[in-house]
Amino acid sequence: MAKASCPQCKAKTASSAHVCPACGFPLTPPQPVRHRQWPTKKENMSGFSKALLLIGGVFAALLFLTD
Repeated sequence: MAKASCPQCKAKTASSAHVCPACGFPLTPPQPVRHRQWPTKKENMSGFSKALLLIGGVFAALLFLTD
């Protein structure tokens, strides 16, 4: 195991250590936090879906109006 020294307290640490065990100084740069990006564009209904919804509405109106 390779040894390195802490830049703050000069203690000997393992080269694979992320923080100094003596003083807690971070030995590796912090990783950026990655946020999930949601799609910004709304998906619209397709033309077929709109036509089907319109036909269903007309059919429901005809059933409701006829006795």
